[in-house]
Amino acid sequence: MTRSLLEALETALGRDIVSKGGEDGAVVAILKPSSTAEVASAVRACADLDLAIVPRGGDSNVCAMTEPPADRPCVFLDLARMNRILEVNPARSTMTVEAG
Repeated sequence: MTRSLLEALETALGRDIVSKGGEDGAVVAILKPSSTAEVASAVRACADLDLAIVPRGGDSNVCAMTEPPADRPCVFLDLARMNRILEVNPARSTMTVEAG
């Protein structure tokens, strides 16, 4: 089953975004989008395949928040490639950045 889910994700999203998950099958794949459009496509594909999504940002896992759920297969949504600064507003002392 894990192989067919991985193949379905590769078909929907492309091999440059999808890499194989762990050997135990709990994490089917690691998805590495580089845009919000790719994130949206990943969410749609996972919903269609009934896969849980576990987001990963800085990847420190200090709070143990990147644990796969026990009740169904999942994907890790690794946002590290989304690392751009989108806007700097000196007047408001704010910056808009992507999640990675």
